[in-house]
Amino acid sequence: MSLLLSSFIIGFSAAASPGVIQTTVFQTSLLGKKRQGIVLASGVAAMNFIILVLSYFGISQFIKIPWLYYGIGMVGVGYMLFVGITGLLKSLGKLSNSDNPIEKQSFLNGMVLCALSPLTYVYFIGVATSFLNIKEHIFQTIIANSLSLAIGSFLCFVLVAYLGSAINKTGNKKIIASFNFLASLVIIIFSVRLFFNLLGFF
Repeated sequence: MSLLLSSFIIGFSAAASPGVIQTTVFQTSLLGKKRQGIVLASGVAAMNFIILVLSYFGISQFIKIPWLYYGIGMVGVGYMLFVGITGLLKSLGKLSNSDNPIEKQSFLNGMVLCALSPLTYVYFIGVATSFLNIKEHIFQTIIANSLSLAIGSFLCFVLVAYLGSAINKTGNKKIIASFNFLASLVIIIFSVRLFFNLLGFF
């Protein structure tokens, strides 16, 4: 039971750390798409579960391959920049809702956003697996711990989605646009930081 609780706390705390995924969930709900924000969060949680389970089977060996790590990271940078820039244009009134990908978030978007973040692999393969001593447990325990971690991250993202929705319900377009602008800027900053981190990988 204590291990399951530890897994839950790891998932919740990882989701609570400022980052692209948390900001995207917030931004989606901020624009009046709370349900889509929660669906996006469920996709992220599902991918967290998959990554942690796969780490038991040695996925870390593949992530250590330079070109693979770099490739995933660069695609992630491109995707994050795309989301950030389109959000920025939306907040400035330069983009219609029909052209805005934030208006069309889905479960798959959440999985992709999570999968394209190398930091996700580093965190769960490094910190999470060593803390949980994942290789010392049977398969059923691995599944239970991974599920607990995914639930922890999902619940944190749900809280973020409700926060964004609460701001949206104020009905103040200037406040909503300002938060949307800041959220988009944060996503762009994180994508640029990831780019420079990747350059230093070699």
